[in-house]
Amino acid sequence: MTDARTPDPGTEVKRILIQTLRLNLSPDELSGDTLLLDGDLGLDSLAGLRIVMAIEQRFGFKFEVSDVTRESFQSVGSLVALVDGKLRSGNGVGPS
Repeated sequence: MTDARTPDPGTEVKRILIQTLRLNLSPDELSGDTLLLDGDLGLDSLAGLRIVMAIEQRFGFKFEVSDVTRESFQSVGSLVALVDGKLRSGNGVGPS
C-alpha cells in the first residue's frame, strides 16, 4: 500500500528501468505499453538480470525462477503487474 510519502510501485519500477538502462527519460515518458523486449527498449539478458536484482533490492523480495518469464518482461506494464502482485501477496516490504 502506498501513501503520500511512498511512490507507487509503477513509478518505482519505471525509475529502476531508467536508472538501470541509463535512459534519458522521466517516469512519465514510459507507458505501460512501452516494450522492454523486441521493441522500444531492446532489453537484453544482462540488462534483465540487473533490473531483477535492482527490483529485488528496492522492494525487499526475491523473484522465483517461474516469475522471470518472457511474458512478465514483455512491457513496462507487465513488469509493474508482476511487482505489484508480489507486493500484494505479502512477498515484499514495498518501496523503501
